[in-house]
Amino acid sequence: MRSVVKAIHSIRLLIGEAQDSQYWWLTTTGVYSVKSGYWLGLLGHNPNDNFDEATCKLWTNIWKIPAPPKLGNFVWRASKGSLATRQVLYDCYCVPSPICDRCHAEPETIFHAVCECPNVAAMWNTSSSTPIPRDATRSSLFSLLQWMMGYASNEEVLSLCTTLWAAWFFRNKDVFSDEQYDPIQLAANLQRI
Repeated sequence: MRSVVKAIHSIRLLIGEAQDSQYWWLTTTGVYSVKSGYWLGLLGHNPNDNFDEATCKLWTNIWKIPAPPKLGNFVWRASKGSLATRQVLYDCYCVPSPICDRCHAEPETIFHAVCECPNVAAMWNTSSSTPIPRDATRSSLFSLLQWMMGYASNEEVLSLCTTLWAAWFFRNKDVFSDEQYDPIQLAANLQRI
Protein backbone atom coordinates (compact mmCIF):
# COMPACT_ATOMS: atom_id res chain seq x y z
CA MET A 1 0.00 0.00 0.00
CA ARG A 2 2.82 2.40 0.85
CA SER A 3 4.44 1.75 -2.51
CA VAL A 4 1.21 2.74 -4.26
CA VAL A 5 1.00 5.95 -2.24
CA LYS A 6 4.65 6.65 -3.02
CA ALA A 7 4.04 6.05 -6.72
CA ILE A 8 1.07 8.42 -6.73
CA HIS A 9 3.06 11.13 -4.95
CA SER A 10 5.90 10.75 -7.47
CA ILE A 11 3.65 11.71 -10.40
CA ARG A 12 4.69 15.12 -11.65
CA LEU A 13 1.79 17.51 -11.97
CA LEU A 14 1.54 20.32 -14.49
CA ILE A 15 2.48 23.61 -12.90
CA GLY A 16 0.31 26.50 -14.00
CA GLU A 17 -3.09 26.53 -15.58
CA ALA A 18 -3.89 24.24 -18.47
CA GLN A 19 -6.90 24.70 -20.70
CA ASP A 20 -9.19 21.77 -21.36
CA SER A 21 -10.45 21.40 -24.87
CA GLN A 22 -13.08 19.40 -26.69
CA TYR A 23 -11.81 16.98 -29.31
CA TRP A 24 -13.86 14.78 -31.67
CA TRP A 25 -11.80 11.64 -32.20
CA LEU A 26 -13.42 10.68 -35.52
CA THR A 27 -12.00 13.58 -37.53
CA THR A 28 -8.40 14.57 -38.13
CA THR A 29 -9.18 18.17 -37.16
CA GLY A 30 -10.89 17.19 -33.92
CA VAL A 31 -14.05 19.07 -34.94
CA TYR A 32 -17.41 17.28 -35.07
CA SER A 33 -19.06 16.84 -38.46
CA VAL A 34 -22.41 15.33 -39.36
CA LYS A 35 -20.61 12.89 -41.68
CA SER A 36 -18.40 11.58 -38.86
CA GLY A 37 -21.44 11.32 -36.56
CA TYR A 38 -23.25 9.34 -39.23
CA TRP A 39 -20.34 6.89 -39.51
CA LEU A 40 -20.20 6.53 -35.76
CA GLY A 41 -23.90 5.62 -35.70
CA LEU A 42 -23.64 3.35 -38.73
CA LEU A 43 -20.60 1.39 -37.61
CA GLY A 44 -21.27 1.52 -33.89
CA HIS A 45 -17.69 2.38 -32.99
CA ASN A 46 -16.46 3.77 -29.72
CA PRO A 47 -13.11 5.46 -28.99
CA ASN A 48 -11.57 2.16 -27.88
CA ASP A 49 -12.24 0.43 -31.20
CA ASN A 50 -9.66 0.15 -33.94
CA PHE A 51 -10.90 2.80 -36.32
CA ASP A 52 -7.86 2.73 -38.54
CA GLU A 53 -7.52 2.69 -42.31
CA ALA A 54 -7.18 -1.12 -42.47
CA THR A 55 -10.44 -1.59 -40.56
CA CYS A 56 -12.30 0.86 -42.78
CA LYS A 57 -10.89 -0.87 -45.85
CA LEU A 58 -12.09 -4.26 -44.58
CA TRP A 59 -15.63 -2.94 -43.98
CA THR A 60 -15.66 -1.42 -47.47
CA ASN A 61 -14.44 -4.69 -49.03
CA ILE A 62 -17.02 -6.72 -47.12
CA TRP A 63 -19.86 -4.60 -48.49
CA LYS A 64 -18.42 -4.89 -52.02
CA ILE A 65 -18.59 -8.71 -52.03
CA PRO A 66 -20.80 -9.59 -55.02
CA ALA A 67 -23.31 -11.55 -52.97
CA PRO A 68 -26.78 -11.22 -51.45
CA PRO A 69 -26.96 -8.55 -48.72
CA LYS A 70 -27.60 -11.17 -46.03
CA LEU A 71 -24.15 -12.65 -46.73
CA GLY A 72 -22.48 -9.24 -46.42
CA ASN A 73 -24.44 -8.58 -43.23
CA PHE A 74 -23.40 -11.93 -41.77
CA VAL A 75 -19.71 -11.42 -42.63
CA TRP A 76 -19.75 -7.88 -41.23
CA ARG A 77 -21.44 -8.97 -37.98
CA ALA A 78 -19.14 -11.99 -37.64
CA SER A 79 -15.99 -9.94 -38.19
CA LYS A 80 -17.17 -7.35 -35.63
CA GLY A 81 -17.72 -10.13 -33.09
CA SER A 82 -21.44 -9.51 -32.75
CA LEU A 83 -22.82 -13.01 -33.35
CA ALA A 84 -24.35 -14.67 -30.30
CA THR A 85 -21.84 -17.43 -29.63
CA ARG A 86 -21.43 -18.97 -26.20
CA GLN A 87 -18.33 -16.82 -25.57
CA VAL A 88 -20.17 -13.58 -26.44
CA LEU A 89 -23.14 -14.60 -24.29
CA TYR A 90 -20.81 -15.59 -21.43
CA ASP A 91 -19.08 -12.21 -21.61
CA CYS A 92 -22.53 -10.58 -21.25
CA TYR A 93 -23.40 -12.83 -18.26
CA CYS A 94 -26.18 -14.57 -20.21
CA VAL A 95 -24.88 -18.15 -19.97
CA PRO A 96 -22.87 -19.85 -17.21
CA SER A 97 -20.12 -21.22 -19.48
CA PRO A 98 -18.47 -20.24 -22.77
CA ILE A 99 -17.83 -23.89 -23.73
CA CYS A 100 -19.16 -24.98 -27.13
CA ASP A 101 -22.46 -26.89 -26.89
CA ARG A 102 -21.52 -29.13 -29.79
CA CYS A 103 -17.96 -30.32 -29.11
CA HIS A 104 -17.77 -29.55 -25.36
CA ALA A 105 -14.02 -29.00 -25.76
CA GLU A 106 -13.31 -25.29 -26.26
CA PRO A 107 -14.93 -21.91 -25.74
CA GLU A 108 -17.29 -21.18 -28.61
CA THR A 109 -15.85 -18.07 -30.21
CA ILE A 110 -17.10 -17.04 -33.63
CA PHE A 111 -13.94 -18.43 -35.21
CA HIS A 112 -14.38 -21.72 -33.34
CA ALA A 113 -18.06 -22.01 -34.33
CA VAL A 114 -17.49 -21.57 -38.07
CA CYS A 115 -13.91 -22.80 -38.62
CA GLU A 116 -12.48 -24.93 -35.82
CA CYS A 117 -15.28 -26.91 -34.21
CA PRO A 118 -15.01 -30.61 -35.11
CA ASN A 119 -18.69 -30.47 -36.07
CA VAL A 120 -17.91 -28.18 -39.03
CA ALA A 121 -14.60 -29.84 -39.94
CA ALA A 122 -16.36 -32.39 -42.17
CA MET A 123 -18.04 -29.58 -44.05
CA TRP A 124 -14.72 -27.77 -44.63
CA ASN A 125 -13.01 -31.02 -45.65
CA THR A 126 -15.63 -32.00 -48.25
CA SER A 127 -16.56 -28.54 -49.51
CA SER A 128 -15.37 -27.41 -52.91
CA SER A 129 -15.09 -23.88 -51.55
CA THR A 130 -11.83 -22.18 -50.82
CA PRO A 131 -10.14 -23.81 -47.83
CA ILE A 132 -8.58 -21.62 -45.18
CA PRO A 133 -4.92 -21.38 -46.25
CA ARG A 134 -2.39 -22.81 -43.81
CA ASP A 135 -0.47 -19.52 -43.59
CA ALA A 136 -3.62 -17.43 -42.98
CA THR A 137 -4.03 -15.66 -39.67
CA ARG A 138 -6.26 -17.72 -37.39
CA SER A 139 -6.54 -15.56 -34.28
CA SER A 140 -10.00 -14.23 -35.15
CA LEU A 141 -12.46 -14.06 -38.01
CA PHE A 142 -11.63 -10.36 -38.43
CA SER A 143 -7.93 -11.07 -38.94
CA LEU A 144 -8.69 -14.04 -41.24
CA LEU A 145 -10.90 -11.87 -43.44
CA GLN A 146 -8.30 -9.11 -43.47
CA TRP A 147 -5.70 -11.64 -44.58
CA MET A 148 -7.98 -13.14 -47.25
CA MET A 149 -8.95 -9.73 -48.65
CA GLY A 150 -5.27 -8.96 -49.07
CA TYR A 151 -4.10 -12.22 -50.63
CA ALA A 152 -7.04 -14.02 -52.23
CA SER A 153 -9.03 -13.37 -55.39
CA ASN A 154 -12.60 -12.04 -55.22
CA GLU A 155 -13.93 -15.49 -56.12
CA GLU A 156 -11.96 -17.11 -53.29
CA VAL A 157 -13.19 -14.50 -50.81
CA LEU A 158 -16.79 -15.02 -51.92
CA SER A 159 -16.35 -18.80 -51.65
CA LEU A 160 -14.88 -18.48 -48.16
CA CYS A 161 -17.64 -16.13 -46.99
CA THR A 162 -20.34 -18.45 -48.37
CA THR A 163 -18.82 -21.40 -46.53
CA LEU A 164 -18.56 -19.36 -43.32
CA TRP A 165 -22.25 -18.50 -43.63
CA ALA A 166 -23.13 -22.16 -44.25
CA ALA A 167 -21.10 -23.17 -41.17
CA TRP A 168 -23.03 -20.62 -39.08
CA PHE A 169 -26.33 -21.85 -40.55
CA PHE A 170 -25.37 -25.44 -39.74
CA ARG A 171 -24.32 -24.43 -36.21
CA ASN A 172 -27.65 -22.67 -35.57
CA LYS A 173 -29.71 -25.59 -36.85
CA ASP A 174 -27.67 -27.94 -34.71
CA VAL A 175 -28.01 -25.81 -31.55
CA PHE A 176 -31.57 -24.47 -31.84
CA SER A 177 -33.66 -27.09 -33.62
CA ASP A 178 -34.31 -30.78 -33.44
CA GLU A 179 -33.40 -31.14 -37.11
CA GLN A 180 -30.12 -32.87 -37.78
CA TYR A 181 -28.12 -31.67 -40.75
CA ASP A 182 -25.40 -33.62 -42.44
CA PRO A 183 -22.39 -31.30 -42.88
CA ILE A 184 -21.25 -33.25 -45.95
CA GLN A 185 -24.67 -32.75 -47.59
CA LEU A 186 -24.53 -29.08 -46.66
CA ALA A 187 -21.14 -28.79 -48.33
CA ALA A 188 -22.52 -30.50 -51.44
CA ASN A 189 -25.40 -28.00 -51.50
CA LEU A 190 -22.87 -25.16 -51.40
CA GLN A 191 -21.54 -26.27 -54.75
CA ARG A 192 -24.88 -25.31 -56.30
CA ILE A 193 -24.78 -21.77 -54.90
